[in-house]
Amino acid sequence: MKRLILLVGWTTLILVAMVYAHALWNLHVGGNTIEPYAAGAAPLQQPQSSSSRVDKLEEQLNAQARRLRKLEQVENMSRDVSRKAARGVGLIVGEYIWTDAAGRRPLRYAGFDESGGFLMDDKGREVVTFEGNGPIVTREFQGTGFLINSRYMLTSSFLLAPWYTDPLLDISENPKLFPSLRTIHAYFPGSTEPIDVKIDHSDESGEVVICILDRALKHEGTASIAETLKLRDGEPILLLGYPGGVEILISRVPDEALADLYKFGRPTIDETAKWLAKHNFVEPISMQTRVNSHTGDHIFFEAPPAGGTTGGPVLNSRGQVVGMHLAVHNARPSFNRAASLAPIAMWIKENVSN
Repeated sequence: MKRLILLVGWTTLILVAMVYAHALWNLHVGGNTIEPYAAGAAPLQQPQSSSSRVDKLEEQLNAQARRLRKLEQVENMSRDVSRKAARGVGLIVGEYIWTDAAGRRPLRYAGFDESGGFLMDDKGREVVTFEGNGPIVTREFQGTGFLINSRYMLTSSFLLAPWYTDPLLDISENPKLFPSLRTIHAYFPGSTEPIDVKIDHSDESGEVVICILDRALKHEGTASIAETLKLRDGEPILLLGYPGGVEILISRVPDEALADLYKFGRPTIDETAKWLAKHNFVEPISMQTRVNSHTGDHIFFEAPPAGGTTGGPVLNSRGQVVGMHLAVHNARPSFNRAASLAPIAMWIKENVSN
């Protein structure tokens, strides 16, 4: 009897153990979770409906399309923006001389050395005088300007004092040499003749200069100035100008065409610019970069160091002019500074006649 009871007890114990083991198998291995055993666990997510999956996929595709459009806009910015604005961006070439206080006698070179160069003193400076019949000391300068309508051009303050780095500049209390502008010409893409430029006036800061052209130009490339500055650091921008001036333009001319330019010797910068315009070789260079930082009045960015871009427009991806190139950093020539035009957009409108 005792054996029978013991056998029934062991059989019952084995059956209970088998049932409990099966439940644990389903819970941890089979994946059939039972709520009482899942205390504290995250609730199971209900399977998404067909429509919600489609909506989520569509949202991802739209986000990807926006990213692709933005990348394409940045990649095509140089081509699309410069194509529309380039015709209104001109090369500025000018000359100035030095005179006495009365403005009657121009400064002249004292003579030539044995090699045909101008005479120099023992410190390597040009020997100049108001006396004699030597060639007049003539300086040439270059820069960039851009149309704001058919008769008015905007450029930077370099045009007010292109002699500020000239070694002959006399900044003493009683100077004996006085600079005098002789000519200012602008050469625009599509125009085969130089255009005389007259300085009108500058803004209060003295950084932006409005100029008047001696004849109207019917160009589609007149600037659209952004009246509000909505720039972000890292935003793509485009600088249009003439880095290196006529020397860079000449480098793009086919060799067989240069024989005509130099057939009468080495021309002046202005003569070279006239030849380039006559043969339709005047075209600004576009330099795509990004905003490094900006303030209410200035925009800072990196660009290859090259003279000649001063006064060039800085455009955003929509083709609006947001700034005008002013200068490069002395110690870091690739670091550029531009004037923000939004703060003076109204001043420009008020001082320009249509």
